Amino acid sequence: IPRVLDRSVIDRWEKTMDQEAFLMSRRLIREEGLLCGGSSGTAMAAAIKAAKSLKKGQKCVVMLPDSVRNYMTKFLSDGWMVEKGFIDEPLRDSIDQHIWWSNVPVSSLAPTYPITVEPEGSCSDVIQILLTGSAFLTA
Repeated sequence: IPRVLDRSVIDRWEKTMDQEAFLMSRRLIREEGLLCGGSSGTAMAAAIKAAKSLKKGQKCVVMLPDSVRNYMTKFLSDGWMVEKGFIDEPLRDSIDQHIWWSNVPVSSLAPTYPITVEPEGSCSDVIQILLTGSAFLTA
């Protein structure tokens, strides 16, 4: 456990299993276009569990801690997922066709731009962005 982890600020722990983490990562890639790794799948799966207990008006923020770069031959591969017992059969032919953008040419999509925080940004800058939904901060 890293020494920088301050357990006193943690309200609750959520346990996830590899299977749900990898399936969630694949879902985030497929449905949201987020090229995230297994730890990101773990974070999202845990957040979904935790969000079920939120009260009206509360929000849940999830940080996706990794990318897919180191996993290209692992959970992205149906064969690897079958071999490791995470899925029973390849999913390639059973991808949900209800995803609204699945048959739309990229050229017809109106892109939105991600809101990012520069390295010199403060925690209060991030909170302001979360509260306003705007990356344009006023002094």
